[in-house]
Amino acid sequence: MKTRTNLTELSINNIISLYDLCRFYRGYSESNRSPWCALFTNDELPLLEYSKDLQHYYRNGYGNAINPKLGELVLKDLYQSFNNTIQTNDRSFIAYFSHDSLIEMVYSALGLFQDHPRLTGSVRVKDRKWRTSLHTPFAANIIVVLNRCSTETEALVNQKYRVQFFINEIEFQLCDKKTCDWKSFEDKLKPFLNSSLDFCGTT
Repeated sequence: MKTRTNLTELSINNIISLYDLCRFYRGYSESNRSPWCALFTNDELPLLEYSKDLQHYYRNGYGNAINPKLGELVLKDLYQSFNNTIQTNDRSFIAYFSHDSLIEMVYSALGLFQDHPRLTGSVRVKDRKWRTSLHTPFAANIIVVLNRCSTETEALVNQKYRVQFFINEIEFQLCDKKTCDWKSFEDKLKPFLNSSLDFCGTT
């Protein structure tokens, strides 16, 4: 890039900053071509995208074993909240606000967007599942809805309650069917009831 642009004093940090300007402008105005993006070729942009994906992979995702443990705490609270709603027959809305870091930790706790083998910097995986521009864009969100259904056998919790997952407002199939029956949801999240931060400070 230095040779092509004749900007010989560009450092790696400068290039990353220019790429950030490129992608932030793209997020602001998808229809207009960013002057910052014009600095890069079509071959260079995927390399820079991969470098950012790797950064998030090791900082928030599967690259570090502590990340899923932190995501489990959110899922533990989610399960307890839904279970309490069922026990009390209450209606409630619960919202958590966080940065993309915790959202990616929740993904890794659930086993979503996981690549095998693990992503590394030695080889760029073009068809990878861990692609932050798709699953944690600006205003990324996870919505989980507990539905109370009318059935002939309302005493059966598994038939009465169903759970839907949405990632960035698009319904996501977490269970075998598009919506999880209560048992399937419980099977996925109940193991997180033992999750805690007790591992912090231990070696």
